[in-house]
Parts: sequence; structure tokens; C-alpha cells
Amino acid sequence: MLTSLPEKIFSGLSVLSKLNLEMNRLQDMHPNLFHSTPHLDSLLLGYNTALGKSIMNSADFLKVVLQRNLSYLALNNMSITKFPNYPFGGASQLRHLSLADNPMKTVEKFPALLETLNLSGIEVEVILPRDFVSYTKLKNLHLDRLIHLKSVQENAFEGLKSLEVLTMENCIELHEFDERAFVGPQSVAVPLKRLSLSRCGLHTLSSKTLVPLEPTLEHLALDGNPWRCDCKLAWIRHINFSLEHTEYLRQVHTISHRVTTLCTQLRNIYGNVLLLKHCACSSNKITTLLRVTNTKCVTNRYCL
Repeated sequence: MLTSLPEKIFSGLSVLSKLNLEMNRLQDMHPNLFHSTPHLDSLLLGYNTALGKSIMNSADFLKVVLQRNLSYLALNNMSITKFPNYPFGGASQLRHLSLADNPMKTVEKFPALLETLNLSGIEVEVILPRDFVSYTKLKNLHLDRLIHLKSVQENAFEGLKSLEVLTMENCIELHEFDERAFVGPQSVAVPLKRLSLSRCGLHTLSSKTLVPLEPTLEHLALDGNPWRCDCKLAWIRHINFSLEHTEYLRQVHTISHRVTTLCTQLRNIYGNVLLLKHCACSSNKITTLLRVTNTKCVTNRYCL
């Protein structure tokens, strides 16, 4: 494994466009290391934890690199908790940034022209209002494996007027998703095409959450959550976009093609699957005919 790189190691490699230095033990890098690589477009430095700590002490190397034509930068799992003195000031060409699996407690400030941002695995506990409001060009946002995340607050995704893909998978402590997360005062609607909230800790999700997304949303993944199957989830039967991973969320009746929703809560209690056959909710009360698979239903509290 590499621990250091001579300053002129890349001399003569003027056509070099992609460089992967991940999984080494790099300690530091000279600011002029890539002086002779004018076409370097993609740089991967992940899993060099000592280098990450060096960047936190002084980001001179990072500042110089980002002033070039770099469009893709990956700094995954480098023990970075914060960036000193905003090193992204000269990153006019940077469009794709991955900082996955760093112990960052907050959403840092990044270049406004980013198109892809991966913050999966960071240690943020709350997505705050306007955390991403500056990223009007962002198309793909990945917030997977945020195992400390508990809440997505109102206006959390305000201002993302170019966003097409949002993934928040395996956020196992996420229990609260504000119904106003995708809206904001006088903000443009978020044009999401794909939203994944798979395998989180959600017990419920208001139908109002998705209303701002209806004009563009094509794919929705909600599988693997411990849903509390009451009338607050009855709206799922009436959505007009596709649901991904249907084996964990819905089943289609072979005759009527009606979508039925799987209730993990009562499945865990009885060890069997309970499905939504008919559900009509009025004044927050359930008036329904329960269809139960391989067991006897002993409660009418849940709309399944």
C-alpha cells in the first residue's frame, strides 16, 4: 500500500483523466502533485483515513486540485468530520461529490453547481430546514445508511428544483418524515422522478408528503419499513405511480389486479401476512372488511 507519492510521479501523464488511489495509507499529498495532469477529470481518494485527517488540518492540497478541471471527487470513509476554510471555493467544474461514510455531524456547505451528492453513512441525526436549499442544479442525492438519522424536518429539501433521484435507504432510526419536507415558502416544486425510503424505521407517512411530487414522481420504494397499517396509509392503494420492490410492500390480486398492502406490524405479532383487501376510512375511523391469510383476525384497529 502506498503511504506517499513523489511530487513529480505523474510527470509525462498529460492525458490522464481518471485516477483511483483508494484503499492506500496515504499520509499527505503535495499541492502540486497533479500539476502535469491538465485533463484529470475524476479523482478517488477514499479509505485513506490518515489523508482525511491531514485534509482537516490543512486543505491546501484539496484547494489546488479543485481549481483544476476536476468534475468527480470521491473522499469516502476518510474520517473527515469537517472541512476547514471551505476548500471548495475554486471548484467551478466539480459536478459529482461523494463523501460517504465520513463521521460528519452536519450537512456541510458544498459547491452550488453539484449535480450528484452522496452523503450516505454520515452521522447526521436530523435533516434540517433548507439544508440543501443552495443546490439548485442537484439531480441525484444519496442519503443512504444514515443510521443515526431520526427526523426529516419541514422544508428539508426546499430549493432542489432540479432533483430527480433521492435515495434514503437503510436509515433504520428514521421515524419522522415531515409532510412538508418537499415544500418551502415560495419555492419551486421538487421534480423528483424516483424516491426510495426502503428499509427505514417509518411507521407512517402522510399522503400530503407526496402531493408536491405527483406531477413528476414515477417510482416510489417504501419496502422494509415497520408500517403501522391504519387509515393514514390507505392512500397507498390509490397512488398512480409505480411502487418498487413489490414483494415487500404490495401484492396485486391475480383477478382484480388490486394493490394490497403488507402490514409488517401484525405479521410480526402472528407470524403471518395480513393484506389490505378493502379499506374505507371515514372521520379517521376504519370501516373495512379484513382479509387475513392463515390466521384469525382478532382486532379491527388496523387497516390491512
